[in-house]
Amino acid sequence: IQPDNVSSSLPFEKRRDLVFFGYNNFANNQAVDWFYEEVLPRIKTGHKFHIAGTVETSVCNCETRCIEKKNVVCHCALDDSSLEGLIRESRIAVNPVLEPSGIATKTCRALAYKTPVVVSELDGTFNSKRTSLAGKRIPEKDAIAMANAINELLTEKEQWEAASNAAQNFIAEHFGFDQYRKDWSSILDYLEKEDPVEIVIGGSANINGDPTEVNNWNIANN
Repeated sequence: IQPDNVSSSLPFEKRRDLVFFGYNNFANNQAVDWFYEEVLPRIKTGHKFHIAGTVETSVCNCETRCIEKKNVVCHCALDDSSLEGLIRESRIAVNPVLEPSGIATKTCRALAYKTPVVVSELDGTFNSKRTSLAGKRIPEKDAIAMANAINELLTEKEQWEAASNAAQNFIAEHFGFDQYRKDWSSILDYLEKEDPVEIVIGGSANINGDPTEVNNWNIANN
């Protein structure tokens, strides 16, 4: 992830609202429905919940139509530039996932734009070694704690600025180019010690003599 340019980040006063963005899958759909029903009613008035992506939930079904509610804006699928603008203009990004997610691209992208995040502890972007003021981790399904954390960041300028300023350092340290090179070097060093195997990026491959379609990366050494 390329950390955002500091000079291009909008300040607290020019940002509003909350944003969630993601694809149509069970974890995202479940998270949006739970957040809408349990957390959003506890958020201070004057801020809307923006939903972007192809999620298919009771509040925003992008397979059929976008549903506008009083405090919800359903954007459905956005091009990259429009999504970037939405994240930059939002005061907070949320990921209230209720299923273990591993490292969340949505969380990392928000942080790269210096947008603080409030996430459940099942978002694997943060852990005991990867911590930051930029992200507030809330126990899963604790709607009151999540709402309180969001309300603080929505209204407390100094706290928001500290979180926003910490976001870039977190991304650069854990997911920037230097860390990317270090991780790949470790992988390749390990693979050099193993028996030679084929690298498959995508398409067709032979596994145990049988033709197989491959859609994912198989990290290997040849």
